[in-house]
Amino acid sequence: MSAFVVSDDHISLLVTAAMDDRHFSSSYFSTLPGAPKGDDPDDADALGKALLRENTRSVLFRYQGDDLEGMEAIERYTFRRIHPTFVTPVIVLKACDCYDYQACETNDYHERWAAKWVQQLRKSMISKLPGYDDAPWGFDEPEGTPQVVSLTDLMRRKRG
Repeated sequence: MSAFVVSDDHISLLVTAAMDDRHFSSSYFSTLPGAPKGDDPDDADALGKALLRENTRSVLFRYQGDDLEGMEAIERYTFRRIHPTFVTPVIVLKACDCYDYQACETNDYHERWAAKWVQQLRKSMISKLPGYDDAPWGFDEPEGTPQVVSLTDLMRRKRG
């Protein structure tokens, strides 16, 4: 699969999800390499441009290119709030995975602002999945739970 620069809508989805999460703060990441600079670290346009910059940096590194048009597209980016219908934990999680895949081609991506920002957004979305709050923090199977017999496990034992 080839690397590509994600769409403006894709970036706006990630930024919308982060902005709508009252526990998520982009200011935490403002000192990391590549982070948006300015007076307001939660500025939607700056966040989107910084994410696009990392994605474009990755694609240029992957294909050893010098895409001035791609860099100009970053500066033209303007945040557009995504409709709440599409800002669900599962859609945002998949968008995070796609973004990471497209932006990870450089050797230092995982130490940079965008990677840590997306990871934090991913953690936030996981905590919003249905049933997450009701699940136990630590797990012990309740006494009296019937034993599960798996044909796959039986076949593995037979081979060994």
